[in-house]
Amino acid sequence: MRLVVGRGPLRSRLVLDDRRATRQAVHALRAARTRRQLRELDWIDTLYKAYITVILTGAAIFYLAPVFGNTTASPSLVSTIRSHGPAGVGVCVAVVIALGLRSGGRGGPLALEDADITHVLLAPVHRSTVLRSSALRQLRGVFFMGAVAGAVLGTLASVRLPGATLAWLGVGVGTGILVALAAWGAALIASGCRLGVGRATVIGALFVAWAVADLVLGTKLSPTTQIGQLALAPLHWSPVALVGVGVAAVPLLAGLALIGGVSLEGAQRRAGLVGHLRFAATMQDLRTVMILHRQLAQELPRSRPWWHGSRRGSGRPVWRRDWQGIARWPISRVVRVVALSVVAGLALAGARQGAAALVIVAGVALFLAAVDAGEGLAQELDHPERPASYPIAWGVLIQRHLVVPLCVLLVVELPALAVMVALTSPAAAAAVAGVVWVPLAVAGTCAGAAALVLSAPSAATQFGFGLGFGGPELTGLLTVLRTTFPPAIMIGALAPLVLSSHPSPLGAATAISLGVIAVCTAIVAWLQSRKLRFE
Repeated sequence: MRLVVGRGPLRSRLVLDDRRATRQAVHALRAARTRRQLRELDWIDTLYKAYITVILTGAAIFYLAPVFGNTTASPSLVSTIRSHGPAGVGVCVAVVIALGLRSGGRGGPLALEDADITHVLLAPVHRSTVLRSSALRQLRGVFFMGAVAGAVLGTLASVRLPGATLAWLGVGVGTGILVALAAWGAALIASGCRLGVGRATVIGALFVAWAVADLVLGTKLSPTTQIGQLALAPLHWSPVALVGVGVAAVPLLAGLALIGGVSLEGAQRRAGLVGHLRFAATMQDLRTVMILHRQLAQELPRSRPWWHGSRRGSGRPVWRRDWQGIARWPISRVVRVVALSVVAGLALAGARQGAAALVIVAGVALFLAAVDAGEGLAQELDHPERPASYPIAWGVLIQRHLVVPLCVLLVVELPALAVMVALTSPAAAAAVAGVVWVPLAVAGTCAGAAALVLSAPSAATQFGFGLGFGGPELTGLLTVLRTTFPPAIMIGALAPLVLSSHPSPLGAATAISLGVIAVCTAIVAWLQSRKLRFE
């Protein structure tokens, strides 16, 4: 054994000289844990879950690929993709890497167990050896997720772009793996070097700016653009595209080399939050998932609000309180909401050009922004014992909490509609956007409120919708409906924006918007009839 000097509360400690002995000790501990887990494992249930996963993934690829467009792209579109596609893909890859850097700045991507932190990492062993072993175990999941995402995207590209299906599939799988490894390696670097969220965000923003410069100037200098060239290899092959492999390998190898610098305090905090987050997701508790995600992201309200509202008078307390909550949004939440709106606009532009299923992406993005806008109602649900003492009915209080989110969504939708109009036919798209602007905000407000109310424990214990009917046999079905119903409202409100080929798009948009308003009216009436229940 020898004495080493490190950072943190324990600046010096004894460690084993032999790294091989460290690996053997860690391997023996994990082998014993694996044997214990295998004795309690139901192999039939595991095989059934794997079988269902494979079947559902294959069915999704087979049936959803034509939905995203089953016609061959025009020669002009193919030419545009050849010239600007690598840079466009590079921007997306840069964004993914920036997200990985932010995750590493917050202590990710490893989610260690408490036993590993308490009994292994504090033992006299080489910390980098132990952490590298955990990272290699997680690497298999990263590899698998990248391959699945790449296979889906490659299949979708093969439907509309020229080239062999197997070539697109192989390139898609390879690119997906490289992007996943690059983002994961960037997270390891940020975590091992303890960059912090601020510096990690700046570095990620520089990568994104470099990729955007390639897209605007028509150059191919960004590292992520090299991965984009590899992703579009069936359209135009160049040996330079192989540089993308090195671009992904460098952060991966560097992250594994620097992994020993991970903060144990941060790892212990992250381990507890991740465990709670998984449990909340299993219970379909949306509000708890939001709170835990903000804790993981270290997203705290501003100590100084963006603006100071009037405190005089006793009228409209709900209005003032909701605006005070919006005024304390941290800059990260503001950026996230704007980014979701821009993503929705890009998805709507793609949907109007033939990939109709992208409306689902747009609906989910705006739905997430709507849930953030309903923070005032969410805080009432966090403390249900307080509204019980208010001189107002619970249903009426819920309705009053819908006004401020409606105003916020009227502003949040503007970037999405502006991006959609700019990337499609401006005249026709602007007219339809003007028709659906207000109904879309109404739908988002009702969808966010319904999701928050239905995810509350008092509603979850009543077989999904809290209507008091059904039984254990319907629990699964009602849980699925409770989860998918609010986003479906948002997706339905976006339907008029993708009817570009309809003979009368304005008439169809007006009719659908009136139907959406009718559904939202019914939802508001249902919210008004809610009774306050808490345990």
